[in-house]
Amino acid sequence: MLKKICQFGWQVLYFTSKDEILQNLREDIDNNKIKFIELQSLIS
Repeated sequence: MLKKICQFGWQVLYFTSKDEILQNLREDIDNNKIKFIELQSLIS
């Protein structure tokens, strides 16, 4: 569903700690279809 929304041109902010989300989007991230920004932890 998230990929479909992005394909329609919507900008989406999605926050997750699940690795499977990143794995499922890896191809689109590598092809610059999705911009991935990793945020550093605020808690040490």
